[in-house]
Amino acid sequence: MTRRRPEANARRQRRNRLRRFIGLSPRERRVFLRAWILLLKYRLWLTLSSRERIAACVSHAMAAPLDDAGDDRQAGPWLALVNQAARHHVIRANCLVRGLAGRELLSQLGIDARLRIGVARGDRNELNAHAWLECGGRVVGDSPDVSSRFVVFDNPRRLPGDPRRWR
Repeated sequence: MTRRRPEANARRQRRNRLRRFIGLSPRERRVFLRAWILLLKYRLWLTLSSRERIAACVSHAMAAPLDDAGDDRQAGPWLALVNQAARHHVIRANCLVRGLAGRELLSQLGIDARLRIGVARGDRNELNAHAWLECGGRVVGDSPDVSSRFVVFDNPRRLPGDPRRWR
């Protein structure tokens, strides 16, 4: 049995990623690139902003008016591109970065979404926080049970922990 060299595997992975990107429609490629830029924008913004500015922005995103008849099926594929861009990014895009970028992207595409932040106790009794998006009252771009695992935190001025360190 022959073993492949690590550099050959890396080249093959890059080629596969490029093939998948080229396989997207022109609109999907534009949305993917826009998502990539928005992820970078929000990661830098979270890194450079004060806790008060972060809380104000998150408060605005959490209080966004929603069209309850919004179609979550429309949002899902676009948020899948946001998650794909996050996996292939040079920065670490935590859930808050993905949520803010996804919300702005959906807004640009004419889809209403609301940012939700939830808290839960971990195995070692530590406080865990998570951010996700809802569209039409349903979770989009995340596991469907996320809203049952986390208690929604309605006061962004008292965000748990440091939002820059959320996973």
